[in-house]
Amino acid sequence: MTTDRGRSLQMRVVTERRSRAPYLPRRTVFLDYTTGRALNEEGRGGQLPAAADVGDLLDRIPEWVQRICVVGAPPQGWSAWGLQLPVDHPRWAASRKGHYLPSGDWPALRFAARDIDREVEIRGAGEWFTGVDSVDTARDAWELLKVAVGRVAPEAIPLSSPGVTGQQIAQWLLPKNKQFLVLSADLRNEIARTSMQGGDQLLLPPSGRKMLGGFSVHDGRVMYGGMLRELGSAAPTGPALLSEEYGTPMPWLDLDLQKGDTPSRFHPGRIKVSATVPADWSHLSIFKLPNPDREASARYLYPREPGETFTVWCDPVEAECAYRAGWDVRVRARILYPQRDGRPLDTFAKRMEEQSKLIEADRDGVGPELARLVSRALRLCVVRLVGTLASRSVRVTRTGALGDLPPGIMEWDTLPTGEVVWTEEVASPAGTWTHPEWASAIWARARIRALDGPCPGDRARRIGALHVPAEHVVGVHADAVYLDHDPEWPDDGAWGRLRRQGKVLGRRKWPTSSRELAELVREATGG
Repeated sequence: MTTDRGRSLQMRVVTERRSRAPYLPRRTVFLDYTTGRALNEEGRGGQLPAAADVGDLLDRIPEWVQRICVVGAPPQGWSAWGLQLPVDHPRWAASRKGHYLPSGDWPALRFAARDIDREVEIRGAGEWFTGVDSVDTARDAWELLKVAVGRVAPEAIPLSSPGVTGQQIAQWLLPKNKQFLVLSADLRNEIARTSMQGGDQLLLPPSGRKMLGGFSVHDGRVMYGGMLRELGSAAPTGPALLSEEYGTPMPWLDLDLQKGDTPSRFHPGRIKVSATVPADWSHLSIFKLPNPDREASARYLYPREPGETFTVWCDPVEAECAYRAGWDVRVRARILYPQRDGRPLDTFAKRMEEQSKLIEADRDGVGPELARLVSRALRLCVVRLVGTLASRSVRVTRTGALGDLPPGIMEWDTLPTGEVVWTEEVASPAGTWTHPEWASAIWARARIRALDGPCPGDRARRIGALHVPAEHVVGVHADAVYLDHDPEWPDDGAWGRLRRQGKVLGRRKWPTSSRELAELVREATGG
């Protein structure tokens, strides 16, 4: 993708067709794993085997069931429980879709009947409703979620997971008079490869200081949701153009693209910059870099030593933040998106925030527990949507006889039944809903918002970690800021705002490790 200096190269773009066909709901039963008590979506009850193995459970469910939403969890863990179905089971087999068994996340177990065209999916109720402990509550929350999702987009329904549901709602709410394009695979891969979420930085105490006078935690309220809306007219949608510039300082020189369209510093896209940390810098790093040493314990680097120079692909908001803070930032190359007024996710973000707040405000009507569960479920749809935008592939787990191993599979485990289990990487189920250029912009804006952002009610003021003297900053984690005092930043309740989540009064040891910091955060937030 190298070009001559100052020359623009039109990148290949694949046109995407969005399907607006409505999804068909899957008939669901809510099951208490421990007792076997079950409820359908209409609230009618029944009894299934208590603490059953997966084969017995599948044999006993009614024929209309397409999804089992489990309250509680098998004591041996989801993977061991779901993979115990024998390969020679007379009625059921693992679905050809494979199981989704991520480490540290909720699973999706998929099974197919042998004699008829029927599939059943088993998922945990906690994937949607954190802390739910009864099938009655899970079922009531699901019904209220249906209503809430329908208010956001009348054609939409809750699907298997928050991420897929968020994707479906966003697709229904795309502006109907505009076309959104999928970038070519090589460009999508390059953007995904150089984009990173969050960031973790812990500052060591100033010389001679070992104690904190206090401690406060300021966390972004549904930060990704706020950043969806702020894409606005700068939403990176449309054909991409690659331009090489050699050492152009910021603010960079305008580059003619087509018919006089000239990008500003805020023009949406990705830019490759070389940057130098100021000689008097003592604060947090503004950039996050992948560690080129793959054997090192730290996967990422946060350059902040005075005089340190590096090169990185980043979002324009990151380069702009560094430039305003006095860093020497020079543009080496950039990928620009000429279509600036697409606003692909504005309506989605606005309606999801409104509906989440309506549910929270109706605590007296629906009850505090349901309000909490459903409001959080809506927020999960927003947060998980961003992950689907960046998704290129997923790993699925399959079981079978040793002879069923596909070519190229070099590692597998043998189950007590004699079957083998292996994982394969398959194309993302998001399909054409693949926009790493949107996800990279959201991640960058969220990361920078923790460092530098607007102050509610005061346009002349900026807030964030960089607006606190370095000696009072303990660190940052993703979109959370840790300080030795409460700066009492204003909060108007909007998504994307830094809000105080908790604080500790009195002296505490300055944390010098991630473990010590986590303990202090738990004390401050009560978590």
